[in-house]
Amino acid sequence: MYKCLLIFLVLFSSISAISKEKNDSLVAKELFEELRCLVCQNQSISESDAPLAKDLKLIIIEQLNEGKTKTEVKSFLVNKYGEFILFK
Repeated sequence: MYKCLLIFLVLFSSISAISKEKNDSLVAKELFEELRCLVCQNQSISESDAPLAKDLKLIIIEQLNEGKTKTEVKSFLVNKYGEFILFK
């Protein structure tokens, strides 16, 4: 019986982790579209190949991995770069 419970807990933990990872990935993609490349200015960071856009993507992913919400990540970036970073 304990083996069944242990297997269930391991599977549930794995499914939860995969679900969180997929959710973070979707949120990251949304943020990539909603934030402006400060170098290109007429492109989202999703569309830009500029080094700063790549750095911003990494910052977003790191913050989401730390458990920050979409709103918290946006606030952080607005505080750091100003309202102009908001593309949408």
